[in-house]
Amino acid sequence: MAPFVDSTKCSEELQVKFRQWYQLKDQGANFNEALMRNKTFRNPNIYRWLVDHLQLEEAGTNLPSDGRFDPAQLRKDFSVKGLADDQERRAREYAARKAAPASAAKASGSVRSMQFQSGGFEKLQTPMPPSRPPTASTQSHPDNGRSFEEAVQRAKLIAQHLARPNKQ
Repeated sequence: MAPFVDSTKCSEELQVKFRQWYQLKDQGANFNEALMRNKTFRNPNIYRWLVDHLQLEEAGTNLPSDGRFDPAQLRKDFSVKGLADDQERRAREYAARKAAPASAAKASGSVRSMQFQSGGFEKLQTPMPPSRPPTASTQSHPDNGRSFEEAVQRAKLIAQHLARPNKQ
């Protein structure tokens, strides 16, 4: 359904303003660009100031208040605050429903629980040779110790090579 179109004429003062705006537009003026270049417009608080200064109704409408649509007549829970309150109430109810079965099960003793105890530290029966550090990887795979030693030897050779001065 198309919005209601008012057939009454604009005041002469308003028509003069519109003519001035159309003349500026025909001359190449762009109100939006001029507004964006304005330093004041970049102020993050300008919106709140404009709403207060111009006494704008943020949740208003341009439709006539003939009963078709009037935001002031909406239910109070349709406002931002009303929706936030409703969402908070539903979250509390959900949390209570979720906690209720757990607390009932705990009270009846049907909830299982496990007690963990530290196993302590157990010493190895056979000491590791000094060339092979006791790590998880060398304990589970004996070949990894040899690979580690080979990698250390290669690293030493590369370090010696890099330490030599260039003969160029």
